Amino acid sequence: KLFVKKNNESEIKIAFSSKYMMDALKSLESDEVELLFNGEIKPIILKNPESDNLIQLILPIRTY
Repeated sequence: KLFVKKNNESEIKIAFSSKYMMDALKSLESDEVELLFNGEIKPIILKNPESDNLIQLILPIRTY
């Protein structure tokens, strides 16, 4: 399931490496993951919502 909470009304389009995303998800070892976006060219933050011990950053890929 995917739950989305938006803090603003602006829409973003973002691209990233699926390999890096899978690696980050596997390292968090959780059924639930929190993804934090702060703009199209800012890193994506992934973390386990139940623990602050580990976070993962994924840099977006520029698409033209």
